This record gives sequence, C-alpha cells and structure tokens, in this order.
Amino acid sequence: HVLVIEDERTFANILGELIRDEGFGCTVVYSAEDAEKLFPKVGSDIHIVVLDLMMTRTGSFKDSPPYNGETGDEIYERLRDLRPTLPIVIMTAKKQETLRPQYLSDKYTRIFLKPIDSALAAKLIGILKGL
Repeated sequence: HVLVIEDERTFANILGELIRDEGFGCTVVYSAEDAEKLFPKVGSDIHIVVLDLMMTRTGSFKDSPPYNGETGDEIYERLRDLRPTLPIVIMTAKKQETLRPQYLSDKYTRIFLKPIDSALAAKLIGILKGL
C-alpha cells in the first residue's frame, strides 16, 4: 500500500489515481496532520511513502488547506524514526544540490524533481513494482 503525502490536492489526486490504475492500494493525504493518523500503519499496512518535501507551514497552493504543521523535512525524519528501512520517494522542486545529504545517501530514499512528467511517473511505477 502506498501513502501519498502532498499538499497540492489536484496533483495528489492525479498521482493517487495513477498509482491505483497500476493496481496498487493508495491513500492520499494533504497534510502532516492527516499523515500522522496513519503512522501506526507504517510498515504493516503502508509499504512505501511518496512525500512532497516542500510542504510549508502556511500552505503554498490555493487549493491547499490551511497548514500549520510539519514540513516535508520533518515528516521525513519522523518516518525514518518509525521505520528506518521504509522506502520513501521524495518529490521536490528543490535543486538536488540544496537537498539534505542524507536524502542523497539513504538507500531507501528516491528523489523525483518536480514537475513530474509522464516519464518520471513511469519510473515511480517501476519503483513500486520492484517492491
């Protein structure tokens, strides 16, 4: 089962549908607060997380809910504390050289630079099928 944590609702829903169309179970949440409710299932029911790294404390998109919780970086750290070997796919618009070194060196983390096009979406599906 895939957990998508993305504050841009339109993109999150499209990504969730793409994942479901490939035969995977998928839960989409739009905030850290909603994701936290699912953290007890990480490792048992949730086998991979797709995480928007650039979620902000105030919400960055007009279709996003007001957001005063954790950033993507903080969610990543919490997930790593819960399950160090959990596969996490980070989606970000940040340049690779500005990312935290642990994201680049963690063998259980993959990075996808936004915008996500059809080739990257196909690569994401390939990662899911490889699990």
